[in-house]
Amino acid sequence: MDFTQVYRGRSATLSPDGNLLLASSDGRIVVRNTKTFQIIHTWSLDIDSSAPAPVGAQHRHLPSGQDSNTNNSVQCAWSHDSRYVLAARGNMVLVFDATNEDWNASIQVGMEGLTRALWAPDGRTILCFSEWALRVTVWSLTTGRSTYIQFPKFAGRGYSFSPNGQYFILAERHKSRDTIGVYDVREEYKMLRHFGLPTSSLASFALSPVGDRLALWDGPLEYTLHMINLSGQVLGTFTPEPDPGQGIRCVAWHPSGRLVAVGGWDDKFHVLDVLTCRPIVSFDLRARLGGDVALWREPAGWLETTHGRGLISYDRISTPTSIKVRTSGGPNGSTTGGVLQMEWNTAGSLLLVRWDHCAEAVHVYEFPEAPREFRPRLRTVIEHRAAIRNARWEGAKGESIGMCAGGGAVYVWRDSNADWVGDEEIAECIGIPAKNFATLDAQWGPDGRSLVLQDRDTFACAFVVDE
Repeated sequence: MDFTQVYRGRSATLSPDGNLLLASSDGRIVVRNTKTFQIIHTWSLDIDSSAPAPVGAQHRHLPSGQDSNTNNSVQCAWSHDSRYVLAARGNMVLVFDATNEDWNASIQVGMEGLTRALWAPDGRTILCFSEWALRVTVWSLTTGRSTYIQFPKFAGRGYSFSPNGQYFILAERHKSRDTIGVYDVREEYKMLRHFGLPTSSLASFALSPVGDRLALWDGPLEYTLHMINLSGQVLGTFTPEPDPGQGIRCVAWHPSGRLVAVGGWDDKFHVLDVLTCRPIVSFDLRARLGGDVALWREPAGWLETTHGRGLISYDRISTPTSIKVRTSGGPNGSTTGGVLQMEWNTAGSLLLVRWDHCAEAVHVYEFPEAPREFRPRLRTVIEHRAAIRNARWEGAKGESIGMCAGGGAVYVWRDSNADWVGDEEIAECIGIPAKNFATLDAQWGPDGRSLVLQDRDTFACAFVVDE
């Protein structure tokens, strides 16, 4: 891999087309070209919306109250067409146009506060979630009008857009009862349906990738997953036997929408057939690995030996063998347990799983596709010296996993089915050639050949180089 120099900035994010990269730094949004990394736009976050716009500028001010929040943290996001940039700070949302330096818009939130601002799929509408889950305000940059949706269940989560972007689905709480609201995006978020839920205290929901049903689950004390359609009809319910006594921690839909993985707090996950809501396979966290499992282990002291430069392979450990699994308590004193993360690759043939009681390892489970026999299994374990902070599939082909552990390195595992890897899977430790750089987050670029590496106040980019 090749690396850029280290740049100052937080919340570094690539545009969806991969051509631009933004970061917030010292009260500004800085946008760079990803081919040269030269700065092409700089926007101040201290816009006075009451002042006259400069000559040639186009400024749209969308007021909804007075700004009373002095919070300086900034959340940034690209619109889906890579044209507009959203920056939310305190009770103000600023919008900039990457094709027109002089254009900007602002939304000033009132006493209800702001916990999250996000783009709708059309790239011309912004949704603002208020504090205390009071309401969601939908702002149109095209018309300047707003629409209010009252009583969301959560402040900043519990929502989804349908795959075609036509419907907005929101978890709500009305008269002490969990409900779902379905809104027509093309009709200015007009309500289409509103129905009650079979949950006692909804924890969250996940929309199927094909948009035909919702998986929703209860709070941390009840392990129950309900499957419903968008009319509110209950299609099935799953509760494991015996009851583990704790609830569901995370849910991940298979890309086909035919399977859903459900993980709890009990070091076990189930993969359900959505038509029957019955498990087709269940896995639990085990210290002992069978002889058919590939185990990759990070070499001891490699980062110091290489001085943070170069690339070395993980040690391939013979199996059967054992890995470190805590019976209680996480690496930072956590006593939670269960599944931290589940994520399918693009094809749905592999499932990435991170466990709280084995936080240093990433587990990869295989779900063979036709014409191979469908016999899911644990295929690979990638073990590290420190707890993994995040692990992500690259989205272009879903053949590689990028990982970071808060140190001066990034880790990459590549599937043996990748066109350019060969018959054997590959796992590599890659040092970042920068002093005192701690990788707290790693995000793949849209092409699957670049990574944005984020420290607390600085970032760098890494690129796959063809040999």
